[in-house]
Amino acid sequence: MSENEETPTEDAETKPKSDLLGQLESGLGELKSMAGDLGERLSGAASEASSDAKETWKKMEPQVKEKLKTAEETLEGVTEVAAEQLKGLFGELKSSMQSLKDKL
Repeated sequence: MSENEETPTEDAETKPKSDLLGQLESGLGELKSMAGDLGERLSGAASEASSDAKETWKKMEPQVKEKLKTAEETLEGVTEVAAEQLKGLFGELKSSMQSLKDKL
């Protein structure tokens, strides 16, 4: 085996982390898209969205943007344990935004 080849153990250890990071990157993209969609739908003056939904988004938006920024910045150096935690946080954030989106 040459110096540049990975051992089977290294490959088996890095593949699950790589898969998990791929899921996180995909989830982050989905959350960004959902946040953008919510912002667009709620920002228009002619929007038929309820005032309750607009007020909820006004309160949520800064937190959503901050969480997405933090997630994006830390994704590269994430460990497997942290990746699992991020995946859970993404699920919570997605659930919150989906709940608001369902009200529209």
